[in-house]
Amino acid sequence: TRRPVYSLPYKDIKEQLSILLDNKDNVILELCGTELSEYLDRETGYRFPDILTHLLDDFPQISKLHIGSLDPASKDVEKVIDIMSSSDRFVNLLNEGVGQQVFRFDHSSRTILYTASSKPNLYEKDIANIVNSNDDIIINVVSNSERVLIGDWLKKRVDVNDMESLNDYEGTSGAAAAYHELLEQNELQKYGFPTDVTSESVVKAHEYALPKEHIFLGNPKAVNLIDKDNNCIEIIDDKRTVRIPFVNFNIIRKK
Repeated sequence: TRRPVYSLPYKDIKEQLSILLDNKDNVILELCGTELSEYLDRETGYRFPDILTHLLDDFPQISKLHIGSLDPASKDVEKVIDIMSSSDRFVNLLNEGVGQQVFRFDHSSRTILYTASSKPNLYEKDIANIVNSNDDIIINVVSNSERVLIGDWLKKRVDVNDMESLNDYEGTSGAAAAYHELLEQNELQKYGFPTDVTSESVVKAHEYALPKEHIFLGNPKAVNLIDKDNNCIEIIDDKRTVRIPFVNFNIIRKK
């Protein structure tokens, strides 16, 4: 017999969850049923991994997602695993910046834990100061989002898939992007969160994070630009211009 196909449009799912999760924080959402792997939104073409991405995009109050069961033969299992492990992947990028494993994501407390290396570099010191601070800095990690290009300062989101994709290009890296976004969010959340991208605090936070990112990369004179007309990020210095294309707010991998 053919399995049932769940086909409730995502817009209806979003509408119902918006009512259920209104004014709630640290929500644990449990999804059950092996048939989830067969989900298809006939209006948008979304499959189950797309729904997970949009849930985490639209509902930052979801602190944990439990998937009760999933058909191991589904072709989407690997994508689901990537999405569910987004926070671990982000912390892995931080460890790449240090050069060894000093940071660890604790799933029970939803925080980053730190064990100092014997000779911490500037990257490690900066991240450790944030991790060990008494101020709670919130970062919502998504993967392959069509609404976040590397980072979204207003919604406190970073796209770990974009960051990992940067490792395919010269003049940048996933570790550098993670460094930049965490430094920037720390400045914004610690000193008063703005509501407009032109706010002075946004400019100051970006101007603080960008030089540190490029110093880490060994190219302090570089600048980053977004060419919206051609859908690419440009990294420009006195020797070269690196163009990094993106489609639907997703960095295109070269490998």
